[in-house]
Formats: sequence, C-alpha cells, structure tokens
Amino acid sequence: MKQGTLITKAVIALIFLAIIAYIGFSAFHGVFNPFETVRVYTGTIEDTQTLNGWIVRDELVLPSVEGLVNLRATENEKLAKGQVIALTYRDELSMGSQENTRTLTNQLSSLNYALADNSPSGTVLEEQLQAGMCSLRSAAGDYESLIDDAAAFKGLILRREYLYAPDVATAMGLASISLGESLTALQNSVHSSSSNAVYASQSGVFSTRLDGFESVFTSQSISPVSVSKLKNLAAQHTQSLSSVGKLVTSSQWYYAAILEAEHANRFAVGTEVSLRFASVTTPITMNVTEISAIEDGSVAILFSGNRALSDVIGLRAQSAEAVFRQNTGIRVPKQAVRVLEDNAVGVYTVTGYTAEFKPVSILAESEDFYLLAANPKNADDKRILRPGDEVILATTDLYDGKVVR
Repeated sequence: MKQGTLITKAVIALIFLAIIAYIGFSAFHGVFNPFETVRVYTGTIEDTQTLNGWIVRDELVLPSVEGLVNLRATENEKLAKGQVIALTYRDELSMGSQENTRTLTNQLSSLNYALADNSPSGTVLEEQLQAGMCSLRSAAGDYESLIDDAAAFKGLILRREYLYAPDVATAMGLASISLGESLTALQNSVHSSSSNAVYASQSGVFSTRLDGFESVFTSQSISPVSVSKLKNLAAQHTQSLSSVGKLVTSSQWYYAAILEAEHANRFAVGTEVSLRFASVTTPITMNVTEISAIEDGSVAILFSGNRALSDVIGLRAQSAEAVFRQNTGIRVPKQAVRVLEDNAVGVYTVTGYTAEFKPVSILAESEDFYLLAANPKNADDKRILRPGDEVILATTDLYDGKVVR
C-alpha cells in the first residue's frame, strides 16, 4: 500500500515537471524565436481619381398644391402620361369621404365579380387564387398596389364561396344592392367632389425629392460644359413650394465635375469610366462626353449615362471616385518578399515545423505591402501561396526546409 502511494506521487511529480518544462519552453520560444510571422489574406489596390461635381437630370417639377395630399404614385415609379400622381383634398372630412368611396367601390366590385356568370370556376378559379396570393406577396410595401390586389383577391374568394355554398348567393345579391345604394349616396354628398387629381403631363419617373435645382442643372444648361458655368449654376437656387414632387423625363442623366487640370489627361472623350459615388453602393459606368478648356488651373468634365437612375434620382452635389484600375491579390508585407540568387521572387511560409519557399509574382504595391499572386514553375509545382498562409517576415539564414517551430 505504501509502495503504491510512492509510485503515484512520483508519477504526479513527473507530470508536473513536464508541464513546467513545456510552459518554460513555450515562453522561451515566444521571446527569443527570431521567426516573426503573419497571416496573409486577400486585398485590393485601386488606381482612382477623386472628383467633385453635380448630378444633372431633365426634370419637371409638378404644380404646387394646397390642402391635404394623398400620393398615389410611389418613389421611383415609372408613370405614363395622364396617370394619377396624387389626390388633393380640401380637408380631412373630404379625404375620409373619398377613402370611404374607394373602399365601397372595391367591395362592390368584388361582390359583382363573384356573382357574374362569366367569372371563372373550377381549375381556372383555383389557378387565379394561387396567382392572387403571389401578387399580394410581391405588393408588400406598395400600398396602392396592395389595395388593388387585395380587392381582386377578395373577389376570387367570394366567387368560390358563391359556387360552393349556394345558400349564400341570395345574401351576396342583397349585399350588392345595399352597397350600391350606399355608394350612390356617398358620391352625391357635398364632400365627395372636394378633391382634385394631379396628373402626369408626360411620362417619366416620379420622385418626391426636390432640392430647388431642378430647373437649374439641366442637359441644356450645362452643355457646352465649363468651369465657370458650373460654378455659376451651383450659385443659383429656386424654391419648389408645395409641390408633390417631380418627374424625371429622361433616362439619360449626367455628372458634371470640376478637376485640377494636371489630372485631366487621365480622361478622354468617348471612353467609359467607372464612377463610385459617395452616396451610392455600387460603381456606375458612364461615358466621358465633354472636357472643357482650362480655367484657373481646373477643367470641367461631363459624364453621361443611363444606368442606375433610381440610385441618383435624389442626389445633386456629389463627390465620386473614378476607378481606372483594380488589382486583387494576396496582401503581404514588403519585408516578407525575398529574391533568391536565381532571381526567383517569393515568400517563406511556415509549413508544419519548417520553412517553405513559395514563388510569387507581384501584381501591385503600396507604401507598406505588395499584392501577390502564386507563381508556381509548372503544373506539378505544389508551392502555391494561398490566403491564410503563415508568412515569415524578414530574418537571416532562412532556407527551404529549415526548422522554425
């Protein structure tokens, strides 16, 4: 019994000493290990030019209105000529009367649809019910479309009730008569005519975002572009009082920017440039339309495009970056890149316990790092630098296969 206890204590002591030795070795290795490393990942370097300017659109400010406004058009909606944009009301009572009229009209329409002999039945009715459910889902967030789709879907449901529950047919007929009488009485009331409609005088894209420059920055006013012209236009401003919004009448829009003349040679008329606006998520490709003469050390550049109008419909003064070139590779600190005696360029990575040389090519550089791509000698060369590799930074006496762990 006593001997067993001594053996157990000896084993515990050995384990304890082993742990202490491991901790001590790790601490020594961490302090004195000359092989500093870093994990490398994908990075990007861009060649860009900063611009400052104004977004230009052909816009029609809608007439000023008085009273309460009920918008029927939604932001960025494409409208046809003659389409209702908004209804205006004299007071809240008039607005309530009109909303009640619309509700009764939809209810009566649904009932009459259900009672009509030429309304669908059987498989056709079921298919239309399924399509109606999909329309309701897609209309989420669009109040006007949701009202219309809900009324149509209700008509389909009532139609099915009418076909499969004949005892409700009489009740539906009586309800239709009652709704018709109520609607007629409401339409004849003094408040039913206390509204006016705002119509689209021409087709265009609707927006409520006004800034007072709608009639200042236009395609006609900016061309031919010049530095002094843009500065003069930017100093002008008009008020759009009580308007419900505007119509952008052309899908073609412009960006007029002022740039230091020394950078103007980076642009050429007729070429495409990717512009990344401060307030827009993704870059937009535009054409260089005009480049002005030099004025006070600056030039004006006019870009044109017909993409992403909805992203810029409410923007005016905007900074942007013209992106000329973009390189993506593995971002590695400059001190980690080595040139061997045979002029092979590469880095040493930690593979297991040893250093492994991996050949690379340099794609681009910044002040502190390179963007690299793996550059194996042939298809059988497995020395490929990948994101996540542990790269050894500057040190001496390093070679393939050297133990570094």
